[in-house]
Amino acid sequence: MRVSEEFNQMFDTLVPAQGKAGTLGGELLRATARLGYRYLNDGDMVGRDYGNETCNAAARFIDECVDQDTPIPGIIDSLWCSYDPVYGQQIEALVGEMVVYIKKRPWLTTEPCTFDMWDWAKPEDRDYDEEDEEW
Repeated sequence: MRVSEEFNQMFDTLVPAQGKAGTLGGELLRATARLGYRYLNDGDMVGRDYGNETCNAAARFIDECVDQDTPIPGIIDSLWCSYDPVYGQQIEALVGEMVVYIKKRPWLTTEPCTFDMWDWAKPEDRDYDEEDEEW
C-alpha cells in the first residue's frame, strides 16, 4: 500500500468532516493534511504571504506535539524556508513520516485531544504584506 493511501485511510478514520479531531493522532493528521492541501490547491506555504494565515498554526502545532527525536521537526523547520519544488517534496516526506509516527504510537489514535491546531495561531500570522497579490 502506498503511503498516501495509508495516510488517507488514517485520515478518514480519525478526522471528522468538519472541526477538530477527537484524538491527538487525528489532529496531527488534520494539520498535516492542511499543509498539503493549502500548498497543492492554493500554493500557500508556511511562513510565506497568505500561507502565514493558512499554514503557520498547523506547522507550529505539529512541531510542538511530536517527539523531537523524530524526522518530523526537521521537516517542519525546513518548510519555513523552502521554495518550490523542494517544498512539495518536503510535504510528501511529512505525510510519510506522519504515517510512520502514528503507526508506531497507536495510543495517539485513541488518546483524547482537547485542543485544536488553530490554538497555535499567532496574531502576526495575519499581518503579512498583500501589496503584490493580485485578485
